[in-house]
Amino acid sequence: MNLLYPTTYAFCITFFLIFSRGTMSSSFGSEITNPSSGFAFDLYQHVIKGKEQQNVVLSPLSIYTALGLAYMGAGGRTKEEMASVLRISTNATESKESFRRLLCKYKASSMLSIANKVYVQSGKNLQPSFVEASEKVFSSEADVINFSQSDVAAKTINSWVESKTNNKIQNLIDPSNLDSNTMMVLVNAIYFKGFWKNQFRKELTKKADFWTSETESVKVDMMSNNKAHYPYGVFEDLDAAAVELPFRDEDLAMLIILPNSKTGLPSLEAKLRSMDLFKLRQRMHSEEVIVSMPKFKIEFSIELNDVLSEMGMSSMFSDNADFSGLLNSAEPLKVSKVIHKAFIDVNEEGAEAAAATGIGIMAVSAVFPPPRTNIFKVDRPCIYAVKSQSEIHFIGRVTYF
Repeated sequence: MNLLYPTTYAFCITFFLIFSRGTMSSSFGSEITNPSSGFAFDLYQHVIKGKEQQNVVLSPLSIYTALGLAYMGAGGRTKEEMASVLRISTNATESKESFRRLLCKYKASSMLSIANKVYVQSGKNLQPSFVEASEKVFSSEADVINFSQSDVAAKTINSWVESKTNNKIQNLIDPSNLDSNTMMVLVNAIYFKGFWKNQFRKELTKKADFWTSETESVKVDMMSNNKAHYPYGVFEDLDAAAVELPFRDEDLAMLIILPNSKTGLPSLEAKLRSMDLFKLRQRMHSEEVIVSMPKFKIEFSIELNDVLSEMGMSSMFSDNADFSGLLNSAEPLKVSKVIHKAFIDVNEEGAEAAAATGIGIMAVSAVFPPPRTNIFKVDRPCIYAVKSQSEIHFIGRVTYF
């Protein structure tokens, strides 16, 4: 993990490849505060399976939005499955309004930008109902492209992605993933850059131990700040503590959940499966805290076909998929690949993050303790999330350097 980057940021890309039904390229619990947040932690739990020692960053908001765009053209069982996993209504008016409200929150944001794009095969026409939803709800333009000219098509899509992620995500799509069977590519890009409300003082950053096991540690650049008031909580039921570090100017913040044990992250993640992070946040209260945490940079990419199938959206990848609401033509369509790439860089000044998602379709009341100064030192694997009061934009874990 490179610790030398001078700024902090995050970004992501999610894309879908949509093909006609032919031979695919092989290269590629509890009550929740709102639908996208319920989806977010469910997604996280599925992504981390089998990745016990791996650093992770992903943007549930990017993936949720890209899936929502594809949902606007779904029908039958495919629509029902997607609605269930996304926790939205199958009623077209209600689902459109749900996504419209979600995306409208960030149109004027100075920290977080969200962009969507539809690429459609030359000679094919989109269904008018899908065009209306993509434009009015997702603010997405549609461009005609010849996927048979795979080099040119990939360059066009990748250039758009780079322009929306401050050049943090490059060469998202390889030309080999595009051919004459490709009917559409749906892309979502998110870019975030925020400065801490209470910045870490660079002169306080020192080498310190980060424990990767009970007996092994590595030296990291550990940031520290002067004591300040932060939302803070100690949770006996989780055997963990949490602090929330706000960003300047908007209601966005980074929530960090730290197990008490050096090797307690797997147990913590298991306990969080049935817990809403926003209800956990309600159990936190303002206390004086001195925070120490490492600078970190994480890049992560994943093909989401298996994850989304496990979550309950298997039919959209099958020959029984129903995306009859996408194209104004008779050929049946299915999703071939869902790819997600994300990046986050955290340092003394703040956090910068970006992500992109692409879809290809082939055929409690707080109890306030007496005043005290708490020490919150992130010197072992933990979970983090960049969030607002109602959405999780980025979520991940730091396990090693």
